[in-house]
Amino acid sequence: MAATKIRFEPAEYSVEELRFLLSILGKPPVVVQDMVLPAGVVLVQVLKLVKQCYELQEKFDHSEIPWAGYDRVREAIERMLAWYQTGAELARRGGPKHPSMQTWDGSRFLPRGPESDSGKVRTEILSDGRRRPLGVDLASPDGQSVGPNLIGAAPWLSPTGAGGVGDLLASTPSKLLFAENDQAHTGTITCPICEWVESYSSMASGGKNLAMGRMTKHLKQSKTQKDKHAILYGRITGKSVAA
Repeated sequence: MAATKIRFEPAEYSVEELRFLLSILGKPPVVVQDMVLPAGVVLVQVLKLVKQCYELQEKFDHSEIPWAGYDRVREAIERMLAWYQTGAELARRGGPKHPSMQTWDGSRFLPRGPESDSGKVRTEILSDGRRRPLGVDLASPDGQSVGPNLIGAAPWLSPTGAGGVGDLLASTPSKLLFAENDQAHTGTITCPICEWVESYSSMASGGKNLAMGRMTKHLKQSKTQKDKHAILYGRITGKSVAA
């Protein structure tokens, strides 16, 4: 019988609650509920995880039913707290507070881009660009189911970093293709990803700008190679497709 999925997401707890959990995980729930709680800690919230872990450990002790284990949960909390520190340093330097909720393109970042966290901080970004989940499937034995000023604070911005969305970013063009026929007084803007073409008359006032507007709409709404179109849209406009 497959194990029931019980997911622990550190982002659902405050920093104060995470620190408190580090100090009391492993204690019986009846002990924790009588403790004097630090400021910023909600009893109902922390008891949820305390009870889940305690019950899973009881099943392991009496029936040898494996689970992720206290060490795996503590490790997840410690990684989350460290990741928050990285975000705080990025924010101090003018970057985003939650870097994993962005898609990184060199030292530029795009909110809610391809592979970025949505809704809450679910991953940390490793130095090679890979994203590692911060959450833990408690009932699973391995814990898992199947700008220049920012460099130094964000290790995945290393010039040698690769992985994650690195290949996708590197293979996505950075510019649109422009061409004009002076004799015919016409011009074209071509999408380098799918060769979608928008034409305009160079004699018409604002014709090129209107064509550019249609092209950015194409990049934003394209149903093919959506990630590449979204990245190119962000590079051209500085905005997120979801914005």
